[in-house]
Amino acid sequence: MLSRHGHWLALAGAIAIEVVSTTAMKQAALSGAAFAHVLTFGGIAAAYLLLAIAVQRIPLALAYAVWEATGLVLVAGAGAVLFQEQMTPAKLACMAGVLAGAMLLERGSHAEEAEA
Repeated sequence: MLSRHGHWLALAGAIAIEVVSTTAMKQAALSGAAFAHVLTFGGIAAAYLLLAIAVQRIPLALAYAVWEATGLVLVAGAGAVLFQEQMTPAKLACMAGVLAGAMLLERGSHAEEAEA
């Protein structure tokens, strides 16, 4: 069994793999390249496996919020850099709100642990 830090590392790995596989999905849609499709499907499966490891010790709502919020921001950044997608002030503000929500959920999880 992993330590609490090991579960956070599994979550970080799930996020990284999700970002790569989601970016590959865009490339697959644009080019039809078989490798991009394989990377997409394999990466999504691997990301969910690592997420499953992470939630063994991290509360599900917290792990999922961190996974989705961080992944969303990183995928949006990848879209802007690799595919020249627009990054408007409104999008940046929304991403900041999503990250703030995940951080507040994380802080609330610590408060629950302290009370228990």
